[in-house]
Formats: sequence, structure tokens, C-alpha cells
Amino acid sequence: MRLLADCARGSGAARMMHNPQMGEVFMREGKLDLAEPVLREAVRSAKSAPFALLPWQVAEAEDALGRCLVAVDRRSEGFALLRASAQGVRAVPRRCRFR
Repeated sequence: MRLLADCARGSGAARMMHNPQMGEVFMREGKLDLAEPVLREAVRSAKSAPFALLPWQVAEAEDALGRCLVAVDRRSEGFALLRASAQGVRAVPRRCRFR
């Protein structure tokens, strides 16, 4: 559990674990105060990656942060991210989507 807390604070080796899945773990545990900074970093990292990410990868991070913000009653910001993530998913060619 210490690694999860370190990740939320962005300290030590845990800094490399900024991804939506870590924030989703915090959300499932009801630790929204820890989830939000991890998810914000995931979105920031996805948008400023040193290499091009696929639209669904950015959308995954935006979706997780959007759901977290809606859960903490910051609905306008959360719904804006959810809309942006839906656009990212729609950018994936139909032949590449799961059926």
C-alpha cells in the first residue's frame, strides 16, 4: 500500500507508475483524494508523451479522470473530459474496435 500512496504523491520510483489504472485502483477503494492527482498526471503524461499515443490511450486517461471528477461532484469538468474521451474512442478505426 505504501507504493500506492507514494505514487499518489509522485515520489521516488513510483513516479513512473502514473497511469490510469493506478488511479482506478484508488477510485475502487473509495480514495478519490488519492485518485485525482494520479489521474491528472496520467492525462498530462498522455498528452505530452515524447512519442505519439493512439487516441484511445489518451481517451482512457481522460475517461478515468472524468469519472473521478464526477464522483467528487466536479461535474462540469468531469463531463467535459468524458466527452473528450468519447471523441478519442470514436477516432479509432472501426476495424480496430472490439466487437
